[in-house]
Amino acid sequence: MKALFDASSILMAIRRYGSRAYEVLRGSYTISLALYKVGNAVWKESTLLGTLSVVEAKDVLKAAYALIERMNIVAPRDPILVLTVAHELRTTFYDSAYVVAASENHLTLITEDKKLARKVNKEAKRLAELLGEEPRVLSLDQLQEPG
Repeated sequence: MKALFDASSILMAIRRYGSRAYEVLRGSYTISLALYKVGNAVWKESTLLGTLSVVEAKDVLKAAYALIERMNIVAPRDPILVLTVAHELRTTFYDSAYVVAASENHLTLITEDKKLARKVNKEAKRLAELLGEEPRVLSLDQLQEPG
């Protein structure tokens, strides 16, 4: 299965699989925004929540950027469609960009964002009308573990 990973699943893969995360992400896709979403999540964990030290945050960010650089980067082709999907799902423009980019490239969206996944699944029929196909969304847990 060809998949587009959002920032939450990229970070989860790093946490869960460590140096083997590339096995999960090899040949997969993301959007360039993932770099910044990962960076923001790591900053939040280290600066606001204190769940990561600055040294740990730098290590996680370094690993994430190295992985993302090896992924296929795609972008949604139609920002108006992204806005329309954001309106329909009542979610952020950037989360909708993942949904649209995955659909436009016939990819399954991999996300740990349960709220986004629930909205996509709930509005699957309406999204199919907008996107031309029913979106597919899974979590990292629903993928087969690397060998």
